[in-house]
Amino acid sequence: MFGGMKGIAWVTLLHSGLKYIGILIILGVALHMTGGVSPMIKEMPHFYWTWDGNIGASTIFAWMIGTIGSIFCTQFVIQAIASTKSAASAKRATWVAFFFCMPIAIAIALIGVAAKYLHPDIKSLYALPVFLQDMSPWLAGIVTTSLVASIFVSVSTVALAIASLVVKDFYVPYRNPTPEREFRMTRWLSLLIGFLPLILVLFVPEVLKLSFFTRAIRLSISVVADYCLLPAVL
Repeated sequence: MFGGMKGIAWVTLLHSGLKYIGILIILGVALHMTGGVSPMIKEMPHFYWTWDGNIGASTIFAWMIGTIGSIFCTQFVIQAIASTKSAASAKRATWVAFFFCMPIAIAIALIGVAAKYLHPDIKSLYALPVFLQDMSPWLAGIVTTSLVASIFVSVSTVALAIASLVVKDFYVPYRNPTPEREFRMTRWLSLLIGFLPLILVLFVPEVLKLSFFTRAIRLSISVVADYCLLPAVL
């Protein structure tokens, strides 16, 4: 049996594999409907196939800064990096994650262009799920499951962190439990932490906006911290 971050790692591999399968299925359906990439290249504006599109390098650079900041100021990313055995392992894991994400990024970009090609007036939010309506129920079910599974990559690590913090910082100092009782309390807290967000989303949907707000705050703090640390690094 695996627990802690090792268990999270195995769960993440499983969910990431499912996400890969779902994205590749959507890509296959999209390219089948468009007749491949060649028709899109011939009929769509050329900037769809350039590195900066029609938005410019400055916008892409700003997006990169924002994305990098939001990733590395996120708790579960820091937790995963900090749980590696050494700095070399953390660096190697980061490179593996980078190369793992590249095919997904290219596939999603192609899916978006295919959606624009097939549905010129479509909003970008619906570029990926629009292909579900053209799939068989079985394929649509697999794809939907894979997209939902990707959410649990972050949920599982956050749930582990919250349960560990509550038990170690509050329950253990005040109750001084035996290891068995501490383990039992961790399990009950994990169940509560897993179901409580579902209740909040159903009855307090505004909590989702709070989630995006807190991410923006973390990004702002990380940018300020990076700016302050830059002279020391240089």
